[in-house]
Amino acid sequence: MIIRNDDVAFDTDVRLLRQFCELCDAYGHQIIQGITPIGSVRQISVYWDDAKIKDISGIEQVWENSSLWYYLQTRINKDSFAVHGLWHTHAPHSMEIKLAKRMLSDVFPIYYFIPPFNEGEYPEFIHGMKVLNTNCDRLETFHDNGTMPTTEIAYLHSWRYANAPYNLGQLEHFFKLIQNG
Repeated sequence: MIIRNDDVAFDTDVRLLRQFCELCDAYGHQIIQGITPIGSVRQISVYWDDAKIKDISGIEQVWENSSLWYYLQTRINKDSFAVHGLWHTHAPHSMEIKLAKRMLSDVFPIYYFIPPFNEGEYPEFIHGMKVLNTNCDRLETFHDNGTMPTTEIAYLHSWRYANAPYNLGQLEHFFKLIQNG
């Protein structure tokens, strides 16, 4: 299974991300890191408009979290990388997507675009990136109600595995279940 990890941004806890990546590696799951170049994302609500999201999330850029930025670079030969908006806003416009790709592609090969909140109407490819949205099942739904993802790529948010609302033990249990068929 390919794991799409959304919401990698300035406020990502690198220690938790490292533990998450090591767990995925141990069970042989490739990761797509969905990076939001500008702002923090964990406190954002889907119910806010774009102006409030930009105001609350701030202007820090992902590489200003130097330990995170360095760690992501150590993953270049293991993971794939995606643009997850310029900010984590609703249905980003084409120029925002293009700018986000430009900001990240100097360091990472960017193959995918993940619309924040899985919102927006996009073609199959935009600016040379495959669009990953509703064509991916939410893995966290398995923890909520037992619904097994059926798509090749399942998405989650590694920051939610910091013991609220989930923990890495639950993710490992899921990996063991699918490994044993």
